[in-house]
Amino acid sequence: MGLMTIAVKEFEVNIRTKRFYGTIAFFLILAVIFIRLFNSVLPSHIYITPFQGILFGSFQTPLVYAITLVSILLGATAINSEINKGTIKVLYSKPIYRDTIIFGKLLGGTITIAFILGILWVVMIGIALISGVPVSGYDVSRLLVLYMFSVLYGAALYALGMLLSTLIRSQTNSMLAGVFIFLLFAFIIPGILAPILALAFAGTPPTITYTPNASETSMFQSREMMEWMDRYVAVYMKITSTSILYHYENLMRMVFGIKQTEDIVGQLSALLVSNDTSTWKISEERPIIEGIAMSLNNIVVITVFLVVSLALSYYKFVRMDLR
Repeated sequence: MGLMTIAVKEFEVNIRTKRFYGTIAFFLILAVIFIRLFNSVLPSHIYITPFQGILFGSFQTPLVYAITLVSILLGATAINSEINKGTIKVLYSKPIYRDTIIFGKLLGGTITIAFILGILWVVMIGIALISGVPVSGYDVSRLLVLYMFSVLYGAALYALGMLLSTLIRSQTNSMLAGVFIFLLFAFIIPGILAPILALAFAGTPPTITYTPNASETSMFQSREMMEWMDRYVAVYMKITSTSILYHYENLMRMVFGIKQTEDIVGQLSALLVSNDTSTWKISEERPIIEGIAMSLNNIVVITVFLVVSLALSYYKFVRMDLR
């Protein structure tokens, strides 16, 4: 039994799980909700193409959540399910090395993730076209590039799930641990820890004294307020960068030509002062190569995350008692 045989078997098992179908349903439900709530919040002219508006206004969060959650949960039962069912003994009784098993599992999981992403890509384009949003060649070329890096991101999280699967014998407990890690990356770090720590390091915002004739944008004309905002955003971005979701989302933005967060915040402050939105854009026409170069650090982080998670999974698996 070779690596490809194990990979194909893993793929066949994965696409029969409730998690596979649940991911598609989860994405569709979230996408519809986000389209209803947020698609018209930002004006369309701030993006280079109309598809960018629906991608980053409605699809980005459901896509990131769906691929993160399914990758971790599929990996979280890759090893312990075989042990609990006793099939790992049958597998290991054959002339096969444990490294072939672990790499075959990762390859099968990566193929599953690539298949899921292909479905999600088709769904996104389909919803956009049905909604009357054109998909240009500019968008398609960047979707193809993003697809490859999305598979890499999913493989990294699948490897993390496999690590949980080697550490925790119970499938239920390993999936619960996977859900907690998802919540940590998606909500706890960016939504709780980062704001609290950023406020602690930046200090309390300066007090703005309002006068009867002051305009509503006077606080943004305050030098002290602008300096405080710069400190707060800088610390916030450093804390959120400890989440792998941050690196995938930033990679997505760079590939599609979305400006850096710091630049957008700076433009927003100037916009609130001038109150002129006609020329404001958060994206620019950026060559794909330049976008990849700008996100090189994010690609390295995701790759290192994959290698470390896989190495730890392998180290634990080769020393496991499979009885």
